[in-house]
Amino acid sequence: MSSSPLSSRRAALKSIEISKAGMKFIHQLRDSTLYFEVVQSYLLLLELLSDDDAEIRQGASEIVSFILGTFVTLSPIAASHALAQFFQQNFDPGHLREHVVLSICELNIGTVLRATVRRSEVLFEKERENLWRDEIREFELRLRLLLTPFRDGKSRCPKSRVMWLNQQLTEWVERSLQSVKDFFAVHDDSVFGWNSDTDAFEALAMTFMAVAVWGRVHFNPHMIETLEELKISMKEKGQYPYWQEKFPWLGELTNSQF
Repeated sequence: MSSSPLSSRRAALKSIEISKAGMKFIHQLRDSTLYFEVVQSYLLLLELLSDDDAEIRQGASEIVSFILGTFVTLSPIAASHALAQFFQQNFDPGHLREHVVLSICELNIGTVLRATVRRSEVLFEKERENLWRDEIREFELRLRLLLTPFRDGKSRCPKSRVMWLNQQLTEWVERSLQSVKDFFAVHDDSVFGWNSDTDAFEALAMTFMAVAVWGRVHFNPHMIETLEELKISMKEKGQYPYWQEKFPWLGELTNSQF
């Protein structure tokens, strides 16, 4: 969302501000034609809580605080977690899964990693704009929504659609993990190389988080084999201790300690 023009994001926040009173009664709209539109407004609100612009984040926090009826205005981070919990309690899990899976599948981990290598080859490259960003926490929230249980197996999302979404995410995890493995196998690193790039760390963290969360349910021999090969590449490049410290729980998913 932050990639959209600032004026568009402000307009989106203003639109939600106008309709916030009606959004409080989402649970009464399950059988209404307005339900999907309200759900989309809520999902947009979650994105605005992580916007680059401080005023937009604050405005989104005030709206969430109003909807949830808190005594004080929540911080953007607290509002994000509270809203995610509200989603799990009130939203159709099928719709949540659709939103989360499609948004995750838009990320191309391989492209991000290749871009960091090109940047690291420039000695005095201009730094990117210093924006407020918390992509890893936002990604963690998406994964939490992904695990929202299907209460009594009931969802307005067809079972065939849910199965398709599950397959799409499994393929994304496999594809991203393969990209990470291929990247480590080819590229060396230095103190100020790609390993110190924020985008690279976020891409790796998101991939490993997805493997850990989704893999516990949909793990397969191909993922295990790729993780084992990735571990070998990390050791050859001298990166294994660093990433083992950051993500020790990945060892639970492989045949040996990651």
